[in-house]
Amino acid sequence: MVRPVVSTLVVACSAVSAAAATIDKRILGGQPAEKGDVPFIVRFDNNCGGSLLDETTVLTAAHCVSIEERKLSVRAGELQCGWQKVYKQSEYIRGHLPNGIFHPNDIAIVKLLSPIQKSDIIGYATLPVNGSDPVVKSMATVAGWGAQGLSKNDGNLHKVDIRVHKRDDCKDIDKGAVRDTIVCAGSPGKTACEGDSGGPLIDRWGQLIGVVSGGGRVCHEDGRETLIYTRVGSYIPFICENLDAPCPDTLYEPAAQPPAEPIPESEDPFWRQVNSQVQQVCNDRGLTGEQVHLCEEYKQACAFEHLGTDDANVIPDCVKNKA
Repeated sequence: MVRPVVSTLVVACSAVSAAAATIDKRILGGQPAEKGDVPFIVRFDNNCGGSLLDETTVLTAAHCVSIEERKLSVRAGELQCGWQKVYKQSEYIRGHLPNGIFHPNDIAIVKLLSPIQKSDIIGYATLPVNGSDPVVKSMATVAGWGAQGLSKNDGNLHKVDIRVHKRDDCKDIDKGAVRDTIVCAGSPGKTACEGDSGGPLIDRWGQLIGVVSGGGRVCHEDGRETLIYTRVGSYIPFICENLDAPCPDTLYEPAAQPPAEPIPESEDPFWRQVNSQVQQVCNDRGLTGEQVHLCEEYKQACAFEHLGTDDANVIPDCVKNKA
């Protein structure tokens, strides 16, 4: 579903208030990325990542764009935060999130007002074949600008190699993790975390196989090594319908499993209620105008703290305590 957005904010890379500074955002156990390593990764001004698919199309997580009536800004071609041109979002098309943030279809497409051209530092992601599923025990790479540990962030893009797990290994994160629309991945001491939501998971052939969805309040401090990613191979028809040009026929080889069909957001009473209550909390706390990004950061943090909740009051109450 295409939903217009009406307000505009300026990018503030790594700029968070003292109140928000305790939110854990990090790539753990990785190393700085070099030019050309992840040329299609982009950064939104709400501390989410995304993957550039063509000149005006970015793939990210639906929970990264779940605060309505807000126009995001995006930067492309960055290794160091804050020095590349800012591009504005025009609209987004998202999947459906019934009964909690890490349930099916945590995927969204953001359309940009102005095109981002390929260059020596910017490229477009390679999509996997329709229905493809990463092989268990294979290696993949996740990247993002999150901190590398508590209170530690050098502002550089980092990447880390992790192992693909069987989906059952993510059941302690989300009871619905056995569904075929997710990838479960991680390695001891190596993972993406909250501030890397929406960013890419890439296989060894450079294909975009996953989108960072979620996995825990403070990564690894509870002994957990896995994280949930939205499986891109489940959504090739949805993605291809929203690109600037048709996908190549090679992407439509016989699918190993039926592709997931995103359900319109308008049919999801859970998220309509959550968004309405969160917006009211933020209005009451004065988080409007240039401070509205704090509202979104608090909401994302609360969603990670209350994985899979089906109580629409839990996330707004959590935001109220943080704001």
